[in-house]
Amino acid sequence: LYVYFKAQADAITDVEAKVPSQRKAVKYLQVANSQAPTPKWQNLLTEARLHLDVGDIATGTKVLENTLQRFGPKDGLDGTSRFYAETDLIQSYLEQGNTGTAIPLMNKLLEERPKNLRVMSMAIKIKTGFPVVREGLVVQVPGEDTEEAYKTAMKLITDLLALAKATATKEDKSPFESKEWWDAKLQHCYLIYKWHKIDSTKDHV
Repeated sequence: LYVYFKAQADAITDVEAKVPSQRKAVKYLQVANSQAPTPKWQNLLTEARLHLDVGDIATGTKVLENTLQRFGPKDGLDGTSRFYAETDLIQSYLEQGNTGTAIPLMNKLLEERPKNLRVMSMAIKIKTGFPVVREGLVVQVPGEDTEEAYKTAMKLITDLLALAKATATKEDKSPFESKEWWDAKLQHCYLIYKWHKIDSTKDHV
């Protein structure tokens, strides 16, 4: 049943239109995983990502946490597979505004893969916090918000700006035509704004 509804979802190109089939797919995969005497971590990670895809962030987060705790290198959950599962878990924390819980895992990934773009981008949000729009209002999600965290974020943003500029130049474009450059620049502005709150010498005007 999972395979059937997953195939249905995969055949639909519209993101919203595929959600009903995805919900049925994850429902049956969840049953299969819960009834299996020895569930496979691959199936549990697939279930977690489907929960995230359909907007059931809390359940997806719990499945990811439990799977990462239960399985390790001796089970084959290491290397790239573990890295992607850990970055998915951090993203789920960010979507819930739960930056505090993400800090230890984020620091681990930042040490292991300091040049990975997804790691860099998520680390900036966790170090500095980030604004989101909820029900028409801008809400500021807090981050680590320490001097040390801001220094780390500034280095990451500087690297992202340089990379975006180099990529734009290679494509014979101005950095102002690069979405990646603007994303990094907006993070840069937000960082200076936040840093000014604990150090007035950081002029954010």
